[in-house]
Amino acid sequence: DLTPPIRFLPEYDNLYLAHADRSRWSNTPKQLQSLYTQGTLLQDGHPNATWRIPNPAKSQATLEITPLTKLAKKTQSAITPEAQALLTFTNPTADHDIRFLTP
Repeated sequence: DLTPPIRFLPEYDNLYLAHADRSRWSNTPKQLQSLYTQGTLLQDGHPNATWRIPNPAKSQATLEITPLTKLAKKTQSAITPEAQALLTFTNPTADHDIRFLTP
């Protein structure tokens, strides 16, 4: 009865590649194919967005999140702490910037 936590999965994550029945992650085969090669954000256990950290530098790290559908402000607020944790893990000394792009 618990809500699954928000998770950022890396490119080519085993979660997608190891399952024989991938329909439980997405109903659209084309969408699934593109998710294998991109970082994917899971919300409630389902893909909700893709993510990337373009051109990381020592002093600045930006996380770009591209939703698969429009995200509500409440959802963005729920994603932000996990996004901050990801940036802190990847580049702890840089200034962090989280950007929600349009779908």
